Amino acid sequence: TIPDVFSPNGDGVNDTWIIPGIENYSDNQLTVINRWGSVIFDAKPYQNDWGGLNDKGKPLPEGTYYFILRLDIADEAPVSGSITIVR
Repeated sequence: TIPDVFSPNGDGVNDTWIIPGIENYSDNQLTVINRWGSVIFDAKPYQNDWGGLNDKGKPLPEGTYYFILRLDIADEAPVSGSITIVR
């Protein structure tokens, strides 16, 4: 199960988006896009370290974003969904 909300507000709790078990897929790739389809975060591999920043290191506004997660499983379709940032 991939969490659909996190709160990167600097309080030390839920400040990065944690995808449980992602460490079991060392060749994964995570792409996060905004509602206009622009890529705002891309990591290969993703290591549970996205803190809600854009590609310039600036905090993204609260809201809903969309993700595509590719795992390193042959013939497995990417997982996609939404992630909401609450500050």
